[in-house]
Amino acid sequence: KRLVIQKKINMLFHKEVARENNIRNKAFDRFEKKYFTKLSQIYYGYENLKKGALNYAAVISGSDQVLSPGGLATHFYDLTFVPESIIKASYASSFGVKKIPSYQIKRTQYYINRMNYFSVREIAGQKIVKELTNKDVPVVCDPTFLFNADQWGEWIEKKSIVEGPYIFAYFLGPSQEHRDEATKFAKEHNIKIVTTHHMDQYVKADVNFGDIVLSDVGPEEFVNLIRGATYVITDSFHGTIFSVIHEKKFVVFNRYGKKAKISKNSRIESICSLLGLNDRRYNGDLCSQLDKEIDYKKVRENTNKMREISFNYLNEVAKSIRGQNND
Repeated sequence: KRLVIQKKINMLFHKEVARENNIRNKAFDRFEKKYFTKLSQIYYGYENLKKGALNYAAVISGSDQVLSPGGLATHFYDLTFVPESIIKASYASSFGVKKIPSYQIKRTQYYINRMNYFSVREIAGQKIVKELTNKDVPVVCDPTFLFNADQWGEWIEKKSIVEGPYIFAYFLGPSQEHRDEATKFAKEHNIKIVTTHHMDQYVKADVNFGDIVLSDVGPEEFVNLIRGATYVITDSFHGTIFSVIHEKKFVVFNRYGKKAKISKNSRIESICSLLGLNDRRYNGDLCSQLDKEIDYKKVRENTNKMREISFNYLNEVAKSIRGQNND
């Protein structure tokens, strides 16, 4: 709620943020109308969710940071609105933190234990579940990672958005240092920076950053910008994921500082560790990191292991749902 209010204030005082946000929203609307065509009816409000749950054999929550401590009070994602008789599953859910606040432990234990199937998308989340419930749960792929590059190509048409070699700099955080490092690398390599500005709020460091600034960027454009990039520099989890899928030379910065009260770096820490890509996390020498080749053969092997675990989990849930329907 605080972030929503902050964003509205930013748009009020920074017209460029409002303008770019409106353009970006239209791009997302185009994507939604094109791809989100076979969905169930929408249930608004908690009471309608409770009634709507009765229409299904199973309810699955995921992925992203749906189990963030900050959203626990809503109960929309912990599936406490789903009756005991209906299968409840979590897929690639993220707590977004390394530790659950002490005052939320009992409520967190309660909703985890209610679920018939539980999976997370990061090692930190796996540890949280073990500590709170003594359950061993799998770390599975973020849904975007279930597709390889060819499969993404079948779904989203390949289009060239920017001609010639470029760095795609996709930053969500406000760090001036990160942008300065990107600019330094671009000048040394005589390559242009393509970027987006003010993604979540007004960011002072975005002003005058980049050679080509794009606002009309929805999911399709985002994927194609990574596809066409020579390098990717990001502090985003999904910026990292799609860089790996399309086997790009990339470096990922920590979006949050070590002393940040609310840090969501654990998702990036986890995926880099699981895939053997810890050397792609910014270490202070961007030039040598970006120029270094990545052993994508080994990364593909690690990725396929994660996908296998993920599909096995989903098949187990599906088998249970089929059994429920047969009953």
